[in-house]
Amino acid sequence: MQTPSTHKAAEYRKRARDARERAAWLSHREARERLLELALQFDQLAETEERWGQRRPELPSRA
Repeated sequence: MQTPSTHKAAEYRKRARDARERAAWLSHREARERLLELALQFDQLAETEERWGQRRPELPSRA
């Protein structure tokens, strides 16, 4: 079962991968670099979420 933090981290990693794939198709250098910077930011967000997820105790689910 995924926790909210691992779910967010996975989503950020997917967005980073998508940005890198799109950047590979761009010929305009500045646009490509901006997408690659965006991918790095998404990777950093994923790492932060993973660290927070390790620190926070899992809350009981509501029924």
